[in-house]
Amino acid sequence: FGIAIITILDEFGIEIGPMLAGLGIGGLAFALASKDLISNLFGSTTVLLDKPFSLGDWIKIGDYEGFVREIGIRTTQIETFEGSFIYIPNSKFTQNEVENISRRWARRMKMTIGLTYNMNSQKIKKAKELIKDAIVSEEGTSKEKIMINFTEFGDFSKNIMVIYWVTDTSNYFNIVDSINFKIMESFEAHKIEFAFPTQTIELVK
Repeated sequence: FGIAIITILDEFGIEIGPMLAGLGIGGLAFALASKDLISNLFGSTTVLLDKPFSLGDWIKIGDYEGFVREIGIRTTQIETFEGSFIYIPNSKFTQNEVENISRRWARRMKMTIGLTYNMNSQKIKKAKELIKDAIVSEEGTSKEKIMINFTEFGDFSKNIMVIYWVTDTSNYFNIVDSINFKIMESFEAHKIEFAFPTQTIELVK
């Protein structure tokens, strides 16, 4: 076990000579007896050997999600989407599931597009074509796994369900943004109207 600890410290570039000299064998044994320290060292071993993530990866663990900025001997630093830096004890990586979003082959996008009720069947079919064109023309998307279906007569809209996959996960939000603008612009050009919540009031005399 002691050799494993020394190996881990060496992997992180920490000189163990001064530690041994300063603490002595008894002092080192006492330090390693700390439950939290051992747990974090074990977590560090897991990160080093299993490599569930690397610097720059987009990960999710528990309630935290963000990009890995630093992997230390005790903690791993994650930058959240809010710009905060969270320091997670490495022991958490052996106690919780870690989702590495960066290593997905693709990330799914699902949305519902509502059209106004004055859109006839030809307009709806045209809308489906335009949505597919917007997805297929965008780099970083799967061209095969696309689902576009007229699924529902909603309370105030005729709804089209859209599912597609973004293969360039590192640019997921930029790709979705670009596709949404393409859909908007093509709908405007073909006078296809998006629905919004409406209410019809019938007055009876």
